Amino acid sequence: MGAQLFRRAEAACAEAGAARLAIWVLSANERAQRFYARMGARPHGARRVFPLLPELDLEEVRLELDLTAG
Repeated sequence: MGAQLFRRAEAACAEAGAARLAIWVLSANERAQRFYARMGARPHGARRVFPLLPELDLEEVRLELDLTAG
């Protein structure tokens, strides 16, 4: 189900003329990162941190999918 939803979103972005699809995922969410890797997304290298509480930061990593390939 998740793969079908992702493929539909990917197709809609490509049809709209997008060259890349950026996906931000919590760095600790390895399961989501593996899912997106199976869908063809690759690490972009960008990271961002959101201070949630004084003692808790949430870090995200950026993945990208090239919509022009294939």
